[in-house]
Amino acid sequence: MGVTMKDLAKELGVSIVTVSKSLADKEGVSESVRQQVKELARKRGYRMNRVARQLRQGNTQNIGILLSESFGRGPETFYWSVHSQLSLQLTQLNYTSILEIVSSSMEKEKKLPCMLQQNKVDGIIVLGQISDEYLSFLNEQSVPFILLDFYTDNEKYLSVTTNNFQSSFISTSYVISCGHKDIGFLGNIRHSTSSIQDRFLGFYKAMLEHDLPIRDEWIINDRTDRGRILEQFALPNKLPTAFVCNCDESAYKLLEQLNKMGLRVPEDISLIGFDNSIYSQISKPQITTVAVDVETLTHKAAELITYCINHQNSASSSVVVPGKMIYRDSVRILNEK
Repeated sequence: MGVTMKDLAKELGVSIVTVSKSLADKEGVSESVRQQVKELARKRGYRMNRVARQLRQGNTQNIGILLSESFGRGPETFYWSVHSQLSLQLTQLNYTSILEIVSSSMEKEKKLPCMLQQNKVDGIIVLGQISDEYLSFLNEQSVPFILLDFYTDNEKYLSVTTNNFQSSFISTSYVISCGHKDIGFLGNIRHSTSSIQDRFLGFYKAMLEHDLPIRDEWIINDRTDRGRILEQFALPNKLPTAFVCNCDESAYKLLEQLNKMGLRVPEDISLIGFDNSIYSQISKPQITTVAVDVETLTHKAAELITYCINHQNSASSSVVVPGKMIYRDSVRILNEK
């Protein structure tokens, strides 16, 4: 059995309270007694337990991860893979992650997450888009938080995101370089995350730079206002030769819908996705996409939130991580000689 505070108190002829205050550097103990207690504790190999140390330091070594229910539909979704990698990154920094799902009613009623009600976390990473009103409510709690995979117009809210605009510009430009001129976009651009909106803007820029028309009927909604991806998309009678899809899951579902219509990918219609999630790899053919560097994204997020915790939220800037094109088999080259 290890040495206890009681053992130290008995050997020095002082109270357990005196030993406790000395080890915790609290007032009420003379400096000479404090040094005697610490020296004996060192000689006897006394080790303060982890919980006691945390209480002394005023922290929990826990980081909360808040995930909107709109993005937590199942283990195959992109955000669950991000959460898994984020937990590993936090562990390497000696923090434990606590996940809590934020329901639509919690957002609407501004209900405080349990992790904050019970003072279980030192900081929070908000994963997936949450309303500005709820973020403002969180900000009032005086607990450091950062945004992961989205941002707002409030410059005080630090974020870590993929360079969605540039990556989508590059992926759309690739489709154009393959000879496609009639190109649509699959994604909800009105009720969506900042990431999806940036992917649409990247698509838009590529089309403008190549002087190609952007037809309203080829901008196809892929999800509900709460972010749930539709099982079937409302496609027009006349289809483009290619679709730039805001995520791999939507690209996968579009591919299945086209197959049921008797259309083949890429022979009849080409598709390009975003995320490099499992959906881009299980489809036939596999989907050309943009890889989100989840490891770097989560590593930067873990570093940023721990910096905010240890430096009173004084981090200077948000972080943007580049994406990477993954070329597979879903884009047909029309201008092949």
